[in-house]
Amino acid sequence: MDNEEEISPYDHKEKINLTTLSGLFYVILSKHFEIPESAIPLVYSNNYVCHTGLLCVNHLLNFAEYGALTKGISLLKIMLTYLPNSSSESFLSLPVHYNLCKCLINISIYSSYESIRKESVKLIREHIYKFDYKGRSLLIKHMLQFSNHSGMIGYAITLYKNSLDEAFNKPELPECFTGLQLMGMIEKMCHLPHGAESDLVELADQIISSLNFLRYLVIKDTTNKTGIKEQFSTIDRDYLDVLRMGLNMSKAHYEVKLKDIKEESNKKPENQVEISLNVGGNVLDKIPTENKEQIIYSALNAFHLIEGLVARLSECIAMTLRNSRKLTPPLVTIPINTKQRIIRSYNQAHNDKEFVKVPAVINEQEDHQYEEDIKKRIISKALDFVPTKGWSVDALAQGAEAAGYPGVAHGLFPNGGGDLVHYFNVSCNERLVNEMKSWPKEELKGNKVPAQMIENAIVSRLLMIEPYKSTWPKAMAIQTLPNNFNWYVRRVGLAGIYKASELFYLTDNSQNCTSTRNFVKSRIRDAEFIQMALNMNPVAVAPQTLTAAFVTAKNILGMNTVK
Repeated sequence: MDNEEEISPYDHKEKINLTTLSGLFYVILSKHFEIPESAIPLVYSNNYVCHTGLLCVNHLLNFAEYGALTKGISLLKIMLTYLPNSSSESFLSLPVHYNLCKCLINISIYSSYESIRKESVKLIREHIYKFDYKGRSLLIKHMLQFSNHSGMIGYAITLYKNSLDEAFNKPELPECFTGLQLMGMIEKMCHLPHGAESDLVELADQIISSLNFLRYLVIKDTTNKTGIKEQFSTIDRDYLDVLRMGLNMSKAHYEVKLKDIKEESNKKPENQVEISLNVGGNVLDKIPTENKEQIIYSALNAFHLIEGLVARLSECIAMTLRNSRKLTPPLVTIPINTKQRIIRSYNQAHNDKEFVKVPAVINEQEDHQYEEDIKKRIISKALDFVPTKGWSVDALAQGAEAAGYPGVAHGLFPNGGGDLVHYFNVSCNERLVNEMKSWPKEELKGNKVPAQMIENAIVSRLLMIEPYKSTWPKAMAIQTLPNNFNWYVRRVGLAGIYKASELFYLTDNSQNCTSTRNFVKSRIRDAEFIQMALNMNPVAVAPQTLTAAFVTAKNILGMNTVK
């Protein structure tokens, strides 16, 4: 008799049939049947009705048939209206809520009916959001523990992030989002079952969601309310480093597979053996080579995306740590008992004003400079790949990887090859200016730059193209595009001479480019003759000469072909 009392009333199968009880709840509460309100007794509290009804919901959701599932979904929607908003996490002492989560997760992943799967996903969110923040955290933690599906884990991480974002608007952040409780949740989000050897393709949704969550938290929590800053080293060591190693291993594995597939497709064996797979009496179709390549390319794209997120998260952490050091008051080191201890000295009278006013402006400037430094490192490395990849996005991607960033970092350059050409031109011009400063100073006649100096400058500038001579015609074509055209318009004074010399230089095979130097000298002499003609008869000759000069420059630049 004592044992009977310990058993839940609903476990007495001989006394109660849960299917019958579930049907009764559905008929009375679903509003699919016209039942007068006076026919329903109101002696039970909403709390009792809700949790008894949820038992019936779980029972119906364990069926595989469409009818039972739809009735369970409909009844659940009604039961959630009985559960008040911001319900206490004390309700979770009843296992019915955790069992409901399991049922909804299984249906969302494995059900054969698309409409029911979609409804289940929505109801997971509605059920969790009925609780206070502590209750939400407990249910989401249960989802992370129970689910073995990457997409569902990613969805749980998103629900947690949205709850945390909502909690940031409160006067005080709930304890469940701080300290050890937060770190316990992050450990579950960032769990890689087999470390660096985990299947990153299978875990892609979980990894992307976790990286996005961490980046959001680093950017959002500027005042360290959650205590996330104390966990940066742990996150980097136990998650990001392992993830980087796993990415390198996975990329190498898939690249080898891709190479093998391409080599197989090129081979035509004389005695090829046909093999078929039979599963459950069904013969599986052979995967065409094109589809195999698409699968591998899809995996590689996922790896590149994850690489980009890891790099961005690392940058955010680095910037946050740098800004924190800036805001930290000076440290005074003094010997105490023959041991060095670090004591914070706030020096209120001297440091407070600077401590408050300076950081905001400096941080913005430093953040901008930090991004510019990254772009400069990438684009300077990209020049090494121009001889083989051309002035292209591929060269930028290779440069990013050579600089230690993921290939997708080429997205920092919206004009693609145009940005690469522009950087080359600007850096060459700066280099030319520095070289000219060391040239012997010739006497200027009437503030006029000597023709020999102009000739030397043009030839020196042309020789800087030498390492990229084979690909420079493509660079010239890129520069005539509308996005890059102003580079020439601002230099229309020497455009004719330089562009004509550049075109000649590309076809010059003479030793030490002597033919190009002679060509430059001739063009400068022609320009001097034009200037002399202008000085002799400025009124009559000027309009025709200027028109001819501009037409020549436009023809050389290709401007007359632009409509």
